[in-house]
Amino acid sequence: MNNTNPPALEVRNLGKSFGKTEVLRGISFTLERGAVLALIGSSGGGKTTLLRCLNFLETADAGQIYVAGSCISVRAARTPMSIWLNLVPRVLVSA
Repeated sequence: MNNTNPPALEVRNLGKSFGKTEVLRGISFTLERGAVLALIGSSGGGKTTLLRCLNFLETADAGQIYVAGSCISVRAARTPMSIWLNLVPRVLVSA
């Protein structure tokens, strides 16, 4: 990571479980400023849980989230990050 121009968002080893069910394990990615990231997968695959953890609507059990190079503790966050992220679960496009 270049400290003079850090990524807009970086996620390292994010994990989340609900009871004994592990929903997210070791999720890591980097999103550069101006980039678009699409999450696709089957129903129940953890897409919404990942987005809810990034918005701090759910508390991740493990990992780190960096916004513009600053680490934000996943265990201590109190307010949603919706100023940085938008949750759009579905977009319907007609042909």
